[in-house]
Order: sequence, then C-alpha cells, then structure tokens
Amino acid sequence: EDMIRILDKDPASLWSISAALDIAVSEGLMSKVEGSSYGFSHDQIQSAAYQLIDEPDRTAFHLHIGQSLRRLSSRDELENYLFVVADQLHRGADLITDHSEKVDVAGISLLAGKKAYAMSAFLPSLSFVKSGIAMVSDDDWDTNRELCFGLFNLCIEVEYTSGDFDAMKKHLEHVFGRARTLEERLPAYFVLVESLGAQLLTDEAISTACKVLAQLGEEFPSDLTEATVKHEIMTTHALLSRQSIDDLIRMKEMQNTTKRDAMKFLNLLICYTYLGKKNYLAVAVCRMVQLSLSHGVCRESAYGFAVYGTIECGLLGDYTGGYRHG
Repeated sequence: EDMIRILDKDPASLWSISAALDIAVSEGLMSKVEGSSYGFSHDQIQSAAYQLIDEPDRTAFHLHIGQSLRRLSSRDELENYLFVVADQLHRGADLITDHSEKVDVAGISLLAGKKAYAMSAFLPSLSFVKSGIAMVSDDDWDTNRELCFGLFNLCIEVEYTSGDFDAMKKHLEHVFGRARTLEERLPAYFVLVESLGAQLLTDEAISTACKVLAQLGEEFPSDLTEATVKHEIMTTHALLSRQSIDDLIRMKEMQNTTKRDAMKFLNLLICYTYLGKKNYLAVAVCRMVQLSLSHGVCRESAYGFAVYGTIECGLLGDYTGGYRHG
C-alpha cells in the first residue's frame, strides 16, 4: 500500500490507483493481505489482468512504473522498494534511449545487486548486476569509471560465489584490461586468488597473492630458507616482547590503505599455505603482526595474532606468550 501511495503522488496521474484497487477488492478480484498489501484472489485473475495490456505496450508499462517509483520515492522509500524499482526498470530497459538515464539505471542495478548479495540471494544479485552492465557503454569506462568497476567487480564476486568460474574469468579479463592502476586491479585480484584456492589450484593462488603483495611493498623471497623464516619469527617475537597487553589493546586502527590491502592478501595467503608451504605461512603471519604493530590494527589483525600464538607455542615453546598474543 505504501508503494501505491508513492505512485499516487504523480501529478500526471488521471486516477487514483488506491481507489481502483479498493474497487477491485469490493468486486472480489483482489484482497487485502497482511493489513496493507494487496493480492489477487487467484493466479488466473492476475494473469488475465496482465493479458489486458497489449504485448507491445508491456515494456513501456513496466518502464513507466519503474520511472515513476524512481522519481517519486524518497531515499528511504527507494531503499525499501529497491528490488521492485530495479526490476521494473530492467523490464522496460529496451525503451531507454537517454544515456544519463541508462547510467542512473545502472547505479540502481548496482545498489540492488549489493543488497541482494548481502542477503545471500546470489542469483537475483547476478541478474541485477548483469542488467546494470548492459546499461553502460565503452565510454562510461572514462566518464563513470567507479560505476563500471563496481558493476564488474560485484559480478565477478557473485560468479565466484556461485562457482561459475568460466564466466568469472571473462569478466576478470575485462577488468584487468580496463584497469590503469594497482588500486583498480586489487578487488579483481582478491577474487582471483580466492577462486584459484576454491579450485584447489593452491600453488597458483599463492603465486598470485605473492605477486600482488610485492606490488604492495610486502615482497616474499622466491625461495624461503629456514634461516629467513627464523629471522622473521625472532624479529616479530622481539617486537612483541616490548609491548604490554595494555599497549596491544590500545593500538590505533590502521589508516594506511596500502597496508590494509596487504593485510587482506596476507590473510588469504595464510589460508592457502597452511596445507602446503608452511614456510610461507610463518612469514605471512609474522608480516601481519609486524604491520599491525607498526601501522595499527584492522579486522585481519585478530587472525594474524591468533595464528602467531600457535607459532609461539609450537615452534618457540613459549606457551605464556602464545596465550597472551593468540
């Protein structure tokens, strides 16, 4: 009913939709459900009502509803009915010729895709984002760059989550081809590493993560020796020995975006080195702790400290330190 009220605010409307629906309710064609929602009394009645709209006019009908809801809704109302607005606009998208409106619809699609993805509704999310991608042109990679990357990166993430690696690979190649900076490539690289790990291509996942980390200033030697690993562990142990528990608790939040990105890839690296390259695991954990001590903490810091606690217990035999830090 709230959505009907939004549509009834249109000054160009010649009749009240609420009044028309109330008449349909009185005739038994529709009913009010859950107090404020309308529903057809039978599926066949809904089908017959839709058939009354000439097929060539249906696209324009959906577009009109979507445009009206988009134009007349407040920010909160648009958030509440985002899926409906996006769906109606997509149904009428073939009739949209104005480029600025296409860009606006693409933005609505991205918002709807993100909201659906957050609800674990992966297929609707993918549908929304693909409809949004269809709205942007090659020129938009220059004029609406953030929007284009947002659409493609979300599409890549949903396809990875859904296990559609072939489609994901095509969109990854598109992003890498359009990206000009490392910052623009990072979200795609992150999903690429995750997808390689999911496909049990752990060596490729580790190699890719290390290449990205090198560009972020956290280079790993190609051949990690036992001496190198021991040096990283002892350096980290020495740094932690200077910090009290209160010092660790009072650490500030990490502000350096490059280091935050490095922490995310180090976190991934730990996952994929656990089953294989244990030397890389130890060094990655130590780097996470060192970055947290020198630049502040972030969400990934907790995992880094926890795993480092197991290293202190298992490799150093320092159970007290492992308990304190892990």
